[in-house]
Amino acid sequence: MSRTKGRRAALLGCALAMACVGVEAAVTAAAAKRTDSLQLRKGVLEIRSPSGVGSGQLLSDDGAWPTAPMTVRLKGFREIEHFRATAGALTFLCEVERAGGVSTTRRCRLGDKPAGEVQLADNGFVVTIPAALFAEAGEGIVLEWVDYWR
Repeated sequence: MSRTKGRRAALLGCALAMACVGVEAAVTAAAAKRTDSLQLRKGVLEIRSPSGVGSGQLLSDDGAWPTAPMTVRLKGFREIEHFRATAGALTFLCEVERAGGVSTTRRCRLGDKPAGEVQLADNGFVVTIPAALFAEAGEGIVLEWVDYWR
């Protein structure tokens, strides 16, 4: 076998192996406002929003969606009032729960079931979108966020 054919065969085998284990689906992230930034790298979505209030979308380039949860980093957020990801009729919602008007805890739900917590991270917050949301995604997922109650 020639050297070029050998390389092609190796690349094809590698590509097939990655497709079999579901490494990454081709997903694009787009912000609704020009001032906001959504960057998706290696299954991690980073959101920057100078105003703290915004929205965007995740769109599948090829109709395939991730089979694993997706980490979302909300960079530069002083607080996280709510983060919502909606796919069809299913919603993943992380929000501050208030007792007597005072923020007490941050919780996440997928539909009506608990689905993790909001984590404080360097210069912001981290949430994890459950893989189950992607199964309902169809054409896209709508993202919405508010950093703090005004």
